[in-house]
Amino acid sequence: MNEVILGIYRIAQDTPTEEFQASALELVNTVLPFDSCRWGMALRYDGQRLAFESAYQHNEMSGVLDAYLEVLDQDLVGLAAATHAGTTINVNARQLCGDSPGQAAYLDYLCRFRHENMLVTGLVSPSNSAKSLSYYRWGKDDSFTERERQLCQSLFPHMMEALMINLRFGLAQLRSMGGAVKWPLAVCDDNGVILYAEPDFLDLLSAQWPARKASHLPAALVDALIIRRRLEHAADQVVVCVGLRQDRTIYLKARAAHAIDTLTPRELQVARLVAKGMNHKEIAIVLRLSPATVRNHLQRIHDRIGVGSNAELSSQLTMVLP
Repeated sequence: MNEVILGIYRIAQDTPTEEFQASALELVNTVLPFDSCRWGMALRYDGQRLAFESAYQHNEMSGVLDAYLEVLDQDLVGLAAATHAGTTINVNARQLCGDSPGQAAYLDYLCRFRHENMLVTGLVSPSNSAKSLSYYRWGKDDSFTERERQLCQSLFPHMMEALMINLRFGLAQLRSMGGAVKWPLAVCDDNGVILYAEPDFLDLLSAQWPARKASHLPAALVDALIIRRRLEHAADQVVVCVGLRQDRTIYLKARAAHAIDTLTPRELQVARLVAKGMNHKEIAIVLRLSPATVRNHLQRIHDRIGVGSNAELSSQLTMVLP
């Protein structure tokens, strides 16, 4: 098992986030055979039930999460995993539900989506957010053994830690691409669920949206960056940009709003050329403007940002813009 654990941590550091979970699960399958898996990266626990907010589905049947919502209140396995944090639960669906009429719909769901045999492990934080890993075998009589349950329980914390390492490495790569050195970073899924965020990123969001849901991007960011697929959203107190957009994950960077954000597109062009070391005559040639027009632009830029020279302007621009 040690080789598998080392392999999981190794691929966490050199595999893109979009591929990491599939690669890690394929490695686990060499020592713990399973047919499908659900990796819950963000769940909500209210003391009575678990609700998936973000989950990676490995070889799962289409529509399983929508169907789960219909039997959420009957999910005894999820409740057991939440109340026995870190302990793997070994379950056979038919033995669990028996002939109880109150569990008929849940048993039908488990059988329909091939969850008749499962190993489920959950972990609930003090804020009642949760993470989980569920392995399934499709065969009606293909139960997991006690040895496999113990193996699953031993692997669980390593799988979760490796995922966090993988997300942090993704953020480090974004920062190394330049322009985000001083920007707090975060990664979310394509529903706006925050999978990992640096503390300063969360502080910036909370300053602008104090009533936001802790585990989610504010609705304004979901609309602008995910639904409308814009690259940037500027609010009164914060600017949030897309650093990298993948299939299911989005890497974000944020900074406090600045007077530079009030510049017009033309003024911003002029300011960027100043930051490259050009004087007003050189800028006039590049933008095909008269030198006097460029001087007027620069004066308005200085006044708006509150700087007294092009050197100060360049310094401010370097700190704020990528």
